[in-house]
Amino acid sequence: MLRKHIKVEPALYYRACDELGLLVIQDMPSLRPDLPVQGTCDSIRVDPKAQPEFERQLGLLVEQLKSYPSIFAWVCGTHDLARPALILPSDHLQ
Repeated sequence: MLRKHIKVEPALYYRACDELGLLVIQDMPSLRPDLPVQGTCDSIRVDPKAQPEFERQLGLLVEQLKSYPSIFAWVCGTHDLARPALILPSDHLQ
């Protein structure tokens, strides 16, 4: 079992995982983390307007890689500060 942490590999990687029988947990690449404001304890938060672009890119990633059976799990990031919250409408949950 492998985890592709915040990185997407070329198709050859996933094809090799399929052929070798390896299971892959695929992360969604995250947005940039909060940036510190120099000389203070403050930080610049990720712009909430980035949320639609994050969701668009997530959809493209899944569409691009969904045919590889080795990918058995999709992760939207594990660092809450590196991405906005992913809130899907209830119709996505059906």
